[in-house]
Amino acid sequence: MDEQSLATLESQVERLVRLCGTLRSENEALKLERTSWQAERAQLVARHELAMYKIDAMIERLRALDETAEVEMDEVPADPAEEEAAAPDVLAVAAQAS
Repeated sequence: MDEQSLATLESQVERLVRLCGTLRSENEALKLERTSWQAERAQLVARHELAMYKIDAMIERLRALDETAEVEMDEVPADPAEEEAAAPDVLAVAAQAS
């Protein structure tokens, strides 16, 4: 191998060593970034699950309130005239009691 070929090969090896160092640094930076994104994702998933739990709980409470309201509405006459007809005459009851 002549002197020029050896110099060219040496310069190429040095360039590859520098490139390897650069790539190694970039790789480490990307790994750190990935770790950061994974941690953020885990936090978002946890917040999402908590929100879903709270929403499900609210829906169940609303359903329970709705069912309670429906039962109460079934007990209340829709027409005030029906209410008067269904209620006993207070004076008649008082007269029968005496």
